[in-house]
Amino acid sequence: MNKGLSGSLALVLVVLGFAMCFVGLTAQLGDPNPRVPRSVIEAQDRLYWSIFFAGACVLFISMWLAGFAYAGAKIRSTLALILSLATLLGLGVCMFVNV
Repeated sequence: MNKGLSGSLALVLVVLGFAMCFVGLTAQLGDPNPRVPRSVIEAQDRLYWSIFFAGACVLFISMWLAGFAYAGAKIRSTLALILSLATLLGLGVCMFVNV
């Protein structure tokens, strides 16, 4: 894969990854309808957690591609990866603890 294509793909994946993380976290806000069975609520929770963690993986891949595309930015892309994943995992832990 050439560096131009991987840089462009990294930009597309970062938008997709943050969108997935946003949907995965915000879909769990609010109280469910009391008439909805508990099994349905638990299935939806598992689905949205899966979307969140898939988005975090997409962000990881996009940062790896950015580090590959921009040889001078390897340290910056690694630092951005660590900060982004720490933030996302922190949000995920906060959401999981509040469930």
